Amino acid sequence: MFKRPREPVSSPVKRSKQSVFCPHCKEQVANRTFIEHKRRFFEKKSNSWRDARDLQFARLNVPVINEDSSDSSEDERNGNDQATENIGNVIMQDTRMEKNSSAEKGSIEQQITEIVQDAGNISEEYHSTDTFMADSKLTARTEELLMQCLLKLDDIHVITDDQRAMRKNAVVYIQNCCEKLPNGFQDELCEDEAHNNETEHGTETESSNDEGEEKAASDIDSDIEEWPACDREELRKDLIRSAGFASREICRLPQQDTAVQSFTGLITWFMYFLLFWKCCNFISETSINTLIMFLYKFFQVISAENYLVARLATIFPTSLYALRQALKIDRDDFDRYVTCPNPVCTHLYKLEDCIGVNSKGERYAKTCSNAPFLKGKYRKACGHRLLKKVLLKDGSVQFTPHKVYCYRSIINSLEGILMREGIEQHCDHWKHRHINEAEYADVYDGQIWKDFQEYNGKEFLKGENGFAFMLNIDWFQPFDRRKDISIGVIYMVLMNLPRELRFKRENMLLVSILPALEKEPTHLNSFLGPIITDLKQLWSGVNIQTYRNPNGVAVRGALLCAAADVPAARKLCGFLGHAASYGCSKCLKKFPGNVKDGMDYSGFNKYEWPIRTHRKHVRVINYLKSCKTKTARARAESKYGYRYTALLELEYYDAVRFHVIDPMHNLFLGIAKKTFKKWISLELLGKTNMEILQARIGEINVSTDIGRLPGNISANYGGFTADQWKNWTLVYSLYALKDILPPQHYKCWHTFVVACRKIVKPHITYSEAKTADILFTKFGKQFEELYGANAVTPNMHLACHLFECIEEYGSLYGFWLFSFERYNGLMSSVNTNNRNIEIQLMREFVTLDSLFNMRTFLPTNGTAEFDPFVTMCSARNQYALNSRETRKIMSVPMKKLEDCESSWRQLGAVTLPDKYKRVKKLSSVDIDDLELLHKTYISMYPSVKVSHSDLARTFFKYSSIHIGSEYFASKMECRSLRYAHITASWGDNCGSICSGLLRPAYVQYYMKHSVQINGETVPHVFAVVQWYQPYHSDFGYPNPVSVWFKKKFTNPGPASFIPVQRIYNKFAYADLLDGNTQLLVVCPMYRKLSG
Repeated sequence: MFKRPREPVSSPVKRSKQSVFCPHCKEQVANRTFIEHKRRFFEKKSNSWRDARDLQFARLNVPVINEDSSDSSEDERNGNDQATENIGNVIMQDTRMEKNSSAEKGSIEQQITEIVQDAGNISEEYHSTDTFMADSKLTARTEELLMQCLLKLDDIHVITDDQRAMRKNAVVYIQNCCEKLPNGFQDELCEDEAHNNETEHGTETESSNDEGEEKAASDIDSDIEEWPACDREELRKDLIRSAGFASREICRLPQQDTAVQSFTGLITWFMYFLLFWKCCNFISETSINTLIMFLYKFFQVISAENYLVARLATIFPTSLYALRQALKIDRDDFDRYVTCPNPVCTHLYKLEDCIGVNSKGERYAKTCSNAPFLKGKYRKACGHRLLKKVLLKDGSVQFTPHKVYCYRSIINSLEGILMREGIEQHCDHWKHRHINEAEYADVYDGQIWKDFQEYNGKEFLKGENGFAFMLNIDWFQPFDRRKDISIGVIYMVLMNLPRELRFKRENMLLVSILPALEKEPTHLNSFLGPIITDLKQLWSGVNIQTYRNPNGVAVRGALLCAAADVPAARKLCGFLGHAASYGCSKCLKKFPGNVKDGMDYSGFNKYEWPIRTHRKHVRVINYLKSCKTKTARARAESKYGYRYTALLELEYYDAVRFHVIDPMHNLFLGIAKKTFKKWISLELLGKTNMEILQARIGEINVSTDIGRLPGNISANYGGFTADQWKNWTLVYSLYALKDILPPQHYKCWHTFVVACRKIVKPHITYSEAKTADILFTKFGKQFEELYGANAVTPNMHLACHLFECIEEYGSLYGFWLFSFERYNGLMSSVNTNNRNIEIQLMREFVTLDSLFNMRTFLPTNGTAEFDPFVTMCSARNQYALNSRETRKIMSVPMKKLEDCESSWRQLGAVTLPDKYKRVKKLSSVDIDDLELLHKTYISMYPSVKVSHSDLARTFFKYSSIHIGSEYFASKMECRSLRYAHITASWGDNCGSICSGLLRPAYVQYYMKHSVQINGETVPHVFAVVQWYQPYHSDFGYPNPVSVWFKKKFTNPGPASFIPVQRIYNKFAYADLLDGNTQLLVVCPMYRKLSG
């Protein structure tokens, strides 16, 4: 967004106008003696092609291929990082095409002769020009053409001694042509142009503010910082870049067919994977640079034995910078704003607007001029410093921002995603899905999505190329050992994508990174400004490239959901904090009390809570805008319970409906954690009880995908993650707390657990959501009665509004923030140098995004074997591709049997082990099992007549399967027995088939069996199980915990064969002894099937 900052007029190190910088010896040389100096320098060098080439590469600023020296200094090796984009062209185009073209020409001698003639023509044309001694651009171009001739000679594979001598003479001839060219004028010209630019800027400065400007300049000079490790070019990369240079070009790497070009395609893949692996595994730039330089040297050493390796050594980059240039990676494809460091202000500026020039021609840094109010003390400008002076290692002084706000265009990011193959088809998948009216599986089943099929009579979502976004904002700490620095990030995702793809890293849009301030900003409106600009353009329609429409197509987009934790959501969506009288963002229930004495959030009669409306919100906001002082605005905000947000500038945005209450923060990091702390504060969980609690947690057997809680819960519970609090609530707590908590407290907690289990599922029904809503209200009343009104938290009130969020946006899995929190953790893992952290994080994210976008256009000839490695690095789940099929069977486990007849044939979500896994092929069905299996088919297909002769006599036996992304094992997998315990609604105590309550079973193996139905062979996959027998006593454990015999099973029957579509999930269990009887205490685990 910004131009390169101008150099200061008075720099500590000045170059004389009478001298020229020699790029060869790195010294200042008098202008009048430069030609003689250059001649003497060349005489000192040996008359060889490599010396001339090294000199010329230094002149062209291209990395030098040094084959002889392996002891070069660190500065020399890192000097290649200053290479320009010429290296990308050399690597990706010139060397490959030149080799191919030279191979098609005549003899080697003829090729050398033609190259010498070309060099002679180039030199002759240059010397015949009148501007021979003055035109530095022509000189540089001639040098570049002669260097290309040398590169062509180097590519010729000579065989005989005569050919070798002929090529040597040709190199000497071209080198002599290079020596006859003048040098140094281009550097002098650049210096004069820079000086002239500074003079022009100085003459444009107004002289009316001289006194204030000089004072500001002197204030800045008093605290100049020294950055001895930073040079001017490095600082230029970190400072603000102009939006006009933000490239939206999608990199299309050339795909060739010849042997050499196919080999080059492999090298492209090699370089791509190297950078991709670096980004995915957070390898530091120093480490990857070391690896690249080692590989380069290694290829150089072995290049003499193989022509293709020699080719690789020629085009392989010598640094991470050269690698990015070769792949055309623009990691600075984002805008940067100077941010006022005042948390109350946070106004954004362009860099050029922050630098002024006083009457003496001296540059100075301006202060923040934002004045938010017309009257009162805040009518004055903020006055905070925006820039600071830094002293670089070359002695020059530059201005750099105190705080930088990084913003990446939503439109550019959307275009990059839509240029990937298959994304547009995935975005249209929801148009072909079918689900019952009273069921919620994703955001498409919510009322918001249905309302935006059309808007104001015009097609939006149901039309072509209409996209909806979800926005999240959160703060995280980038350093493990520093808690005083917190950086904000704003993410967006495409709601059109299926849920299994929506929150993947490659489809995540990192919109902006907020700088670390002394404290979190009081509002986000300044940071939302660029976002609103892009969203307005998307709502009107913009023309962008997509994979299906490479020439461009009009697309529209809208922000339909804002998801964040409570403090961030209030700032983002225009509501007061939870400590205000109107502390709820969904209703206008007034909470009495104050911050000092505590707020009273009690009262759970929902019918008495006044609802918020968008119309009233807009009306109050218009009144707030008219307030001329900060005091008047704060008084009005407290009175009405509303606050201005820039999101209301979007004509379609409904601040009340378009924000959600995050279940992760609300239920698990909020209520569950607060309740546990309450028990400790009341000494309901003392030291003795904590020891018992820890022992019981250790007794519970769970599959590894659920995970165990950290040991010593009394000391570590404060550091539990949201996922660990979820596991504690849904899996561990009811068994572990039995007889430890008093009965009334245990009953209250049981109400909360059952409510969570009702809705924490990827697919829920309206009745389940409504039941959970009633239970949350009941829990709030019980908690208030047990612990008092002052103990009630705002999260307990907000939990009673989760039902409204489900109605608007469907299942909780579609909008909770587990994925965003995970990406915050990944961002904190990025290696930085602790300076300009925001820029480095954005660069890392943009680099990985560019690699994801580039993958569609990588060479495909013979490179299919590389895809699994890229997939492995990006941590994709190899079974997630079946998630669309999984949604078709999500409700089958709890349906009535007569409604499932069409579901038994749907095996798209079932993944059987491949040939490398344990599998016993072609087993035979014995007579008894065949009879039971026949009865099973009759129950599955009541409308079809199935006879014994229709059943296959053989089957395939498997030890494990996947249903969607969920893994299920059997008794045959001795190392995965915890995955062999399942629950299903399929059998009764006699082994007959019936749909009733969930029962536990132990899987013996899985079988694939076929049957003839109406003349068609239909395969089925069954789990062959043993059903546990129920125990006569439940020992006081409440639902869903139950007690069963450990060693006693029901008699075999038709229910012993369960269609895998009917499996609900696995269960956690603990051993229990009643005398000498071994028992199992069973707790069904919540469903995690991707859907």
